[in-house]
Amino acid sequence: MVVYGQRDEVKELSGNIPDDEVDETQYNNAIAKADDLINERTGRTWTASDPGFKTVQAMSNYYSASQILDHFKDPEKKSEWLWKKFTDMMDMFLESSSLATPGSTKGQLLKTTGPETA
Repeated sequence: MVVYGQRDEVKELSGNIPDDEVDETQYNNAIAKADDLINERTGRTWTASDPGFKTVQAMSNYYSASQILDHFKDPEKKSEWLWKKFTDMMDMFLESSSLATPGSTKGQLLKTTGPETA
């Protein structure tokens, strides 16, 4: 399976948190979670040669960075901004794309991690 999210991009989006605070495994887990959610929401898996793959990568990066930031103080609420960017992109992608599997629906995405859910 192709990995959609790009660790270096996720690290940059999340503010280049030092490696001793977020290790490669945590980035990889966040990306895997994002990729699984994208597959579920779009009703398919993606390859690098698919039209729309760049958008899929961006969605994975935004979601993953949001998940990483949820474990830190975030007074600027960047995690919320990244989450909103992901959900807005997903909604637009599903509404305007013939690339998702027929029957994929927009639906409400709920954020299930972070201090506001504790």
